[in-house]
Amino acid sequence: MTIYSVHTPSEADGSTSGADRVHFERQGFAWGAFLLGPLWLLARRFWRALFAWALLAALVFAAVKLGYISVGLATVLAVMSAIYLGLEGPAVAAAAYDRGRWRLADVAIGADRATAERSFFLRWSPGAPPPLPRRPMGGPPPSDIIGLFPEAGG
Repeated sequence: MTIYSVHTPSEADGSTSGADRVHFERQGFAWGAFLLGPLWLLARRFWRALFAWALLAALVFAAVKLGYISVGLATVLAVMSAIYLGLEGPAVAAAAYDRGRWRLADVAIGADRATAERSFFLRWSPGAPPPLPRRPMGGPPPSDIIGLFPEAGG
């Protein structure tokens, strides 16, 4: 099962015209970010993250050129940054949507994106408040017991 964070425009009134502007962001390991980190950031237009990556890469390059760190350590740092982008890439994307004019509307789960979209849109009611959490099964507690005491009168 794959988990998707669902983002909707904050000005959406929930009409059908807003349904085509819903964005599903896949959560989990991002292979594109792992293999092609800066290109992935550039393609998705994550300018802040791309600037941070370029700044760190320039610092590591300068440290190698000045002899502060070895090429082996620079390689290890490059692999670690690729793993970090692969792990945190979807979180960077979700944060970028939250900073923009989008809001986190829901979390959808499905075997693939189409299934997750279907499950989201089946329960998405435009303009309606989110559903309240369900009460656990079992009914109300007995009326003669007060608090945590196991028997009445004690």
